[in-house]
Amino acid sequence: MQKFYFISILVLLVGLLAGCGVVQDTGVAENLAAIYYESIKAKNFDKAQELCGPQFFQRTSREDFLQLLQTINKKLGNLQSYKLAGFHVRKQIGIPSGNYYILQYKVTYSKYSAAEVLTLFKPSGGEIKILGYNVNSEGFFKE
Repeated sequence: MQKFYFISILVLLVGLLAGCGVVQDTGVAENLAAIYYESIKAKNFDKAQELCGPQFFQRTSREDFLQLLQTINKKLGNLQSYKLAGFHVRKQIGIPSGNYYILQYKVTYSKYSAAEVLTLFKPSGGEIKILGYNVNSEGFFKE
């Protein structure tokens, strides 16, 4: 019976230690999101594009993404503030291995607010990049 408890505690400790890297990486994801939003706030859309990974541009061209960012600015107004509303991490084992981060933000623009989702991917041993971007706002249907 003692052997069972020892093995159970050992498995629990290994699981906790394995998850520590993911917890430490959440700061990296939030930092990237802050750089992204500060770039948008400064209307430095080229900098915002640099934060996107190659997978992002397999589905959306750079020109289309630039046009999207300009449309968001025109319809919703200038970015004023952003606040993290939700956070989810998913670790992927296999090819490619790494961590997916799904960050939900409440974003306030000068005309309308928006609910935005940034999906980030950090491959094992690689650099974290934006994989997806979603914006929902009633401001797109007005004016």
